[in-house]
Amino acid sequence: MSNSVHFANNLDSDIYVMVAPNQDWVWADLSTDLAFLAVDGIGAVNAVKDVWTAIKTVQALGDGIGSALKFTEFFKKNGITIKSGQCKDVLSKTTYENPLNYLTPSFWGALFGASDVTIIAVTDELKMSVMYNTNSDYSWIATGESVVRAKYGSLWQQSPQSGIHYFHTDAQPLLKEFTQYDDGQTPSVAIDSSNRVIEVHQSQNHSTLWCRMGALEGKEVSWGDSHQYDTGVSPSVTMAPNNKVVEVHQSENHNTLWYRVGTLSGDAIVWGASHQFDDGVTPSVTMGPDNQVIEVHKSQNHDTLWYRVGVLDGDEIHWGDSHQYDSGILPSVAFDGDKTVVEVHQSENHDTLWCRVGMLSDGLIEWGESHCYDNGITPSVAINRNGGIFEVHQSENNSSLWQLCGVIKNSAIEWSNNLNYTKGREPSIAMNNDNELVEVHKSQNHDTLWDGTGLYTK
Repeated sequence: MSNSVHFANNLDSDIYVMVAPNQDWVWADLSTDLAFLAVDGIGAVNAVKDVWTAIKTVQALGDGIGSALKFTEFFKKNGITIKSGQCKDVLSKTTYENPLNYLTPSFWGALFGASDVTIIAVTDELKMSVMYNTNSDYSWIATGESVVRAKYGSLWQQSPQSGIHYFHTDAQPLLKEFTQYDDGQTPSVAIDSSNRVIEVHQSQNHSTLWCRMGALEGKEVSWGDSHQYDTGVSPSVTMAPNNKVVEVHQSENHNTLWYRVGTLSGDAIVWGASHQFDDGVTPSVTMGPDNQVIEVHKSQNHDTLWYRVGVLDGDEIHWGDSHQYDSGILPSVAFDGDKTVVEVHQSENHDTLWCRVGMLSDGLIEWGESHCYDNGITPSVAINRNGGIFEVHQSENNSSLWQLCGVIKNSAIEWSNNLNYTKGREPSIAMNNDNELVEVHKSQNHDTLWDGTGLYTK
């Protein structure tokens, strides 16, 4: 078969490109150079994906120009240098002045027998970097914030609708100021436009559910006391402008799903009765200003994902039918309060993350296509009334937590670069219409709960 991947550089700076048969490929002939790239906290650097994890860690930690220069020199030595305005075939045995001297005969055999290959590209001092898989007959253009697929038959004409991959940068994350606020596990958080914050979680020792009410004051959340409100596991919470709170959770004994409606009264939540509304596991809930409630969950028997739309009426919700919309695990849903619904979930087979955009109409959601947007586990998503999206998740390889910003274009989400913002597990994100962010997560080492705040600026 004919293999040719052209890479055009439309940036103002040089870019350095390396190619591999896949992300798990181990560069055995680079053992000395790879050892030189060792970064604290990520283990051995052997495979392609290890190099990528190390790059993102260096960018996120901002641990000085020295580490970034090490990676730049590694790519200069072992990869292809493409100067500004140049275009090169990065999948050719006769590369230009910079041969791929890490490619052994066995490597070339694997590379040229593959229909898809992996590309890693970086700029000087790791200011920008990207890793993605590509068909071995596609061409790409580095430009602005992303690498864009070239129109078939052209090397410089962009075709973003055919493929786009955003650069990871050394920009700083939006979420900061992390503080321990409680003990527990599987936390969920919500915030309204008055900066009132509600958090729910499961006890670290028992199947009891607890809630806290707080207020976002500057860069910190001022929390009230923690109160038990139910028993169960996997709680999720949302707020509406009419002083209402809706919480859903799974039974601690059965694969049944339950909800409660609460009313904010001063510094307290007055909870209504607990009602069973479906069977399933790991529910997530969101709602808008017109008392419309949207819930998603995984089937109790299969790796299928289902949604329900309901209408809040006092302390009860009148639910519509349950509809399957995808397959996967650990779904999270957000609603802009008008018609747009955003959902994210983890693949049922791999540590990949997927997203969908839907439109709510007459109690049903018309979903767009599902798109893979990152690697990771346990995603959580929020959206504001202007369509700004903020997502958090845990790394598939370790306990680092990552954030992404996104906007909806042509019924799909255009994501920015992912950024490491702290360490932990089970993150949950909330955003109000003033772009205020509140995040909660469990410690990576202990059954302690932490919160962080930020301001969405996409």
